[in-house]
Amino acid sequence: MVDTEPSLTTRRQDALLIIDDDPASQRQLSQILEDITSVVSAPTQSVATALNQMLTSVVVMGSSDAIAINLIKDIHSFAPRTKILVVVNSEKDAVLALKAGATDVIERPFSDELLRMMVKRARHTAKLEHEVERLKAFERQQQSILGGSPPMVQTLRMVDRVANTEVNTLIYGESGTGKALLARAIHDRSPRSDRPFITVNCASIPEDLLDSELFGVEKGNFDSRQVKIGKIEAAHGGTLFLDEIGDMPPSIQAKILRFLQERMVDRIAGQRSIAVDVKVVAATHQDLNHRSGDRKFREDLIHQLGEVTITIPPLREREDDTLLLAKTFLLQFNHSMNRKLVGYTEDAVEALMSYSWPGNVRELQNKVQSAVIMADGTQITAVDLALTKEHRKDSGLPLNLRQVREEAERHAVTRALARAEGNMSQTANLLGVSRPTLYTLIEKYSLQR
Repeated sequence: MVDTEPSLTTRRQDALLIIDDDPASQRQLSQILEDITSVVSAPTQSVATALNQMLTSVVVMGSSDAIAINLIKDIHSFAPRTKILVVVNSEKDAVLALKAGATDVIERPFSDELLRMMVKRARHTAKLEHEVERLKAFERQQQSILGGSPPMVQTLRMVDRVANTEVNTLIYGESGTGKALLARAIHDRSPRSDRPFITVNCASIPEDLLDSELFGVEKGNFDSRQVKIGKIEAAHGGTLFLDEIGDMPPSIQAKILRFLQERMVDRIAGQRSIAVDVKVVAATHQDLNHRSGDRKFREDLIHQLGEVTITIPPLREREDDTLLLAKTFLLQFNHSMNRKLVGYTEDAVEALMSYSWPGNVRELQNKVQSAVIMADGTQITAVDLALTKEHRKDSGLPLNLRQVREEAERHAVTRALARAEGNMSQTANLLGVSRPTLYTLIEKYSLQR
């Protein structure tokens, strides 16, 4: 079956897309391949629409002229994992197609069976790559965000709930808390995990470029129109992550608001609006309500972006996680730097736990990396960590003696649990109490075991 304009309502799951402006060639390729897969055909000017409306892993291009070669690059910018098979007329065309990014080429005249075999091989390769990406996504789910402290457990519960919805999510958090990791976790745990995850850092792109970066641009005349697909369009079917949204210029805020309301994008100098299906996650370290009061950020955009808001707690409020993260980073840097450090000395653990970490998890990661480089012995010392005294925690204890005792008790149990990595017997020994007493203390202060 050959379709020229597949509709969004009859979206194909991994149908083969044939791109050809010659009706006879298009018909020939379709007849050869429709026995092994469902086929959708489109002329060159409708490729963006076809890719926007269907899920495909393999594209067959029936020509190798200049327009087709440029189209290969556009397809890869829109769907980078797509396998592109190009029918060529000469060795020169074959070289140009492969340089442009074609997966494989077949020269006319060709055997029907050879073309079928090459399409099957491309689909098999795409399937294997998809499986690898799925496994990597699962690994990221298990390892990317670490934390067992009550504030972080609550945050991760919110991630799991948001991931299975289509609501727009706004992530608040200080610099270095891991907002990008959390956004990625939302994507990886969602039904869209096998589709694109596209990131746009609104603070790093100049205003005059951000518009085209987000929405795309069309150039040239009707016959030879060049299309640059924007990041929103490239995220079709997947997740769009707008990082540092608080730095987005007001002129772009208005266009983003329209997109969120209508789920349509207009390329610069484009001929029509394009429907896009994306899950939107945004993040900022700024107080958007304050910026709204200063007329630097639209209040209506805050409401659109923050259908659900998640606030990542700073590391100073996740004391239970500090040593866990430090040990994890040590394992990572041991591997990447070919070191064999076995852990932290007592004074290093004390330094880690008494530091306020103004730079949050990113600062901890950097300090451990530096310590792995500088360490002379088999363990990292407090000297290796080089933590400054100005950021040591102020105990901030209240004057009420009962509250002082309870705060000190909770603090001691938390540190002992972290140092013993949750081992109840070791924790009880460190505290000098029995296991039943330890369990009572854990329940009393609602601590994570």
